[in-house]
Amino acid sequence: MTATIIKIKRAHVISRRGRWGLLKQGYKKASGLYDTKQEAVRAARRLKSEGYDIIIHDKDGTVSRWEKA
Repeated sequence: MTATIIKIKRAHVISRRGRWGLLKQGYKKASGLYDTKQEAVRAARRLKSEGYDIIIHDKDGTVSRWEKA
């Protein structure tokens, strides 16, 4: 019997340097910076088709929404 390894993929929408960033979990640099939170969320939602959960944060860092892939 073999074990199945499931890799959880998450992308975070975070406030960064006065803009909004899209940060894939496990990476140090944002994969994109956007002027508005709405633009960053739109970009993040495109990753759902690739199996990413989307975690949307408020400016203070708290999680405001978690969308499963």
